Amino acid sequence: MKRKLAFILYLLYRYYDKGATRTIAYESAIMAMSFLIFLNLATLSIYFSVHKDLYSLVNSNDGYIKIIKGSLLLIPQILILGFVFKKDYLRNLKFNQSIVKLGNVLLILYIIASFIIVSLFATRDVIF
Repeated sequence: MKRKLAFILYLLYRYYDKGATRTIAYESAIMAMSFLIFLNLATLSIYFSVHKDLYSLVNSNDGYIKIIKGSLLLIPQILILGFVFKKDYLRNLKFNQSIVKLGNVLLILYIIASFIIVSLFATRDVIF
């Protein structure tokens, strides 16, 4: 499991290691991976109908408080990913070029599918 997550982080790191995000490639990859985990957890919470309980924890009238409470949900994921997958570890990973190309295509399809699924579940919950 760690190797598969490391591969996804490696793909994200390689993507962000070009252009303007080159200096923050590692941090961007960790944030993107954290967002993917959050997106999948949101899908599960909608599917099991616990999202309303979670939303009531974050909901607030003040926008700044809402942002702080929402970021408290992401910080543990970011810290755990940062501790488990160090920057040097990601840099030293080596994969076959054909596997990296296939991984990039599958990762893009996975991200698109995740957005579609969470959208369908969210609209299903609103409709029913």
